Amino acid sequence: MRSADTSEAHSAYLSTAPSYRVSKRGKLRLTQEITDEIDQLLLKNQEKLSLGQRKQLLKKIDILEVLHSKGYDIGYTTVCNYISSKSKRVSEKEAFIRQSYAPGSVCEFDWGEVKLRIDGVLIRFNLAVFTSAYSNYRYAMLYHHQDIYRSWNHMCHSFHTSRVYIAIWCTII
Repeated sequence: MRSADTSEAHSAYLSTAPSYRVSKRGKLRLTQEITDEIDQLLLKNQEKLSLGQRKQLLKKIDILEVLHSKGYDIGYTTVCNYISSKSKRVSEKEAFIRQSYAPGSVCEFDWGEVKLRIDGVLIRFNLAVFTSAYSNYRYAMLYHHQDIYRSWNHMCHSFHTSRVYIAIWCTII
């Protein structure tokens, strides 16, 4: 008799539709103190952006690391979701084509611009970067001016420090 009751109970349980608690759960880790910290970091990003320091902005992972260094226990997804909810902008999609290179076959050279605050003064530098396509080895130096002499100087230094000789020595971007 006992097995019949058990089997009826099992079939009744399995035939009922599942029910879920749909109560609105609050954010446990995302406190007002943490959102204030994130907002301050986003404000600093806006200041850097207005000064033209786009490459020195904090990414979401950098913001998470700052929060962890201050002792906050919060996850990456929570930080990302909060930042995304603050900035309702449409992001552009990019496509990348993976290429493969033989060792020593290709390297690239490019100039960039960096703005650094030194002794309270914003100074603009030119950044020369040499990258090996195969190993992604990078060698960079800062210069006050951008010219052919400094390009060749940077190439010589990068070849000397990497001890690599490239067959096709440069692709200028």
